[in-house]
Amino acid sequence: SLCEMIRCELYYTIEAYYPKTVNELLVCSVHYPSKRECSDRKQDGLFRELAEQLRDIETERRHSRTLLIGDLNADPFQYGVYASDGLHAVSSRMVASRGTRRVNRDYTFFYNPMWRFLGDHGSHPPGSHYWRKSEHDCLFWYLFDQVLLRPSLLPYFHGENLAILTSDGEISFTKEDGRPDPRVASDHFPILIGLDYPGTDHEQHDT
Repeated sequence: SLCEMIRCELYYTIEAYYPKTVNELLVCSVHYPSKRECSDRKQDGLFRELAEQLRDIETERRHSRTLLIGDLNADPFQYGVYASDGLHAVSSRMVASRGTRRVNRDYTFFYNPMWRFLGDHGSHPPGSHYWRKSEHDCLFWYLFDQVLLRPSLLPYFHGENLAILTSDGEISFTKEDGRPDPRVASDHFPILIGLDYPGTDHEQHDT
């Protein structure tokens, strides 16, 4: 498949992929600044700017087959991630399938399947990043690494094709206590998603 760079900014890139014989797919790869450097309020402003940029590009390209993936350095429940004037990423596939929600104007949903990785149920780690702060406000485990999908991509996405990776099959990315080991890879666990999109045989991943 062919690839075209549409926009390259400090914290994100937006590319168009042209799989064989089917319509293009937009992929937005992000890496936003750490909470050690950036307040929630500033992050939320950055998410609003990105959301507006994506809407403009989708209008120009006349479709919304958009996948966003990367290190948001914000949890799914942060205002700028779920709010309609932000990324508008919701935990419910059914809600996202409505396409848009009107709050004075129409805002397109993203579906955020990462919500199910919060907590220590299942075989996955309880988040993608561990951060212990000497403050009252400390969650310990955070889900900063996420993938968001526009409703038009939901038919091609199946939950079993999304994972937080704790190894590459040979090398473990974790310390003995289960936290990410930055000496091996990163202090964030990567995420991996596969789409059954016609004409593609690749998977987008966050490192």
